[in-house]
Amino acid sequence: MTGPAADWLDNRTTATFDDYKTDFEARYKTPEVIKYKSARQIFTRRQEDGETTDDYSTAMIKLGKVINVSEDMLRYAILNGLKPDIATYVTQHNPQSLEELLTAARVAELTLPPARDTSLHAKVDR
Repeated sequence: MTGPAADWLDNRTTATFDDYKTDFEARYKTPEVIKYKSARQIFTRRQEDGETTDDYSTAMIKLGKVINVSEDMLRYAILNGLKPDIATYVTQHNPQSLEELLTAARVAELTLPPARDTSLHAKVDR
């Protein structure tokens, strides 16, 4: 172990591996409240402007690991949060796995024209 975990280990006086394991889990296991927060985020988080599909999907996969979500549910959550033009492209390809979804999203990101900001264009047109 390194960093704070190594310091924690140095300060333990337990004798058996099972004792170390129990103490470690008590100290470092993700609290339930963090799991609730992650579960909420995984179904409400949206891909931000300027955020690549890879960055977005990486963040979503990390959230999914915290709450131990199935691959199918993670795939639906990612698709739900993609930018609308990318999500439309991905949906048309009917991905059956997370890898297929990510491949289609990358292709969409590279080939689709940038989405038009209608609010800005409406102001300019006036």
